[in-house]
Amino acid sequence: MGRGVGKEVHDGCDQKDFCRFEPMSTGRRPTGVKRPAIYPDGIFVELGGLMSFGPDWTDSGRDCGRVAADIFNVASPSEIPISLPTKYDLNLNRKTAKALGTGLPPSLVLQADKVIE
Repeated sequence: MGRGVGKEVHDGCDQKDFCRFEPMSTGRRPTGVKRPAIYPDGIFVELGGLMSFGPDWTDSGRDCGRVAADIFNVASPSEIPISLPTKYDLNLNRKTAKALGTGLPPSLVLQADKVIE
């Protein structure tokens, strides 16, 4: 995303954009820009993003370890199951929601794994 109005909002999951993320809580957000975003990882919420929803990386790491063990045990590729993430994390940031002039529904807050006040 280019320089200018709204540059603190991450619009995609492209690796080159991760380094350009600027948290909304820094106070550098241009006046009148109110664009919430959902991020793929909780670190963005800790840095000031509104919310994140994505796979639990710890759980995914365990799955990778199981696949690696199967490979080292000389399993046939056809015997190694392919699996999708089974646990997802929802992280919310109330401070950012307040800065955006919006609230977080109580039902969403109850389902969140982590809520940053």
